[in-house]
Amino acid sequence: MMLKQEVQRIASSYTEKKKQALLVIGLIHQGERHVFHFGDHPIQQRVQPEEVIFEIGSISKVFTTSILASMIQKGQMKLDDSISLYCPEIRKNHPIQLEQLATHTSGLPSHRFLRDLQLRFLPKVRRDMYCQYSLDELMKLLHSKKWNERKEYPSRYSNVGMVSSQNI
Repeated sequence: MMLKQEVQRIASSYTEKKKQALLVIGLIHQGERHVFHFGDHPIQQRVQPEEVIFEIGSISKVFTTSILASMIQKGQMKLDDSISLYCPEIRKNHPIQLEQLATHTSGLPSHRFLRDLQLRFLPKVRRDMYCQYSLDELMKLLHSKKWNERKEYPSRYSNVGMVSSQNI
């Protein structure tokens, strides 16, 4: 069976159950990149399927740490590198290291109470509930007095640390 037909057979089991679904499958087969679009979502009337931006959620953490591991293996980065090496806007030798971002031990808070209130009660504030900080807010946090000395921070789950590692 040809690749496109096989992918279409697999995708149809999903798109037949989910009316108005839009499904994009990308894969590499025998060294060639392939992207397939399936479904009938109204957004297709406004933009082409390849222009649609999808929220991929927590799987991005796996991609981020896999890329980090690959770069470490190639000698391009080290786990104990300060985030300031990759973001010149952050002061030199900032105590947060790549390993801390990857393992959720940076001490970055997972969310902000006021942002949660705004998202819940102010209809004009339209932000992704997982995007707890704007880039400006994150930079202010990283430049705050809290980060003046290198120390261990509590290990706690934080989307902010992993999301930050993708932007830094």
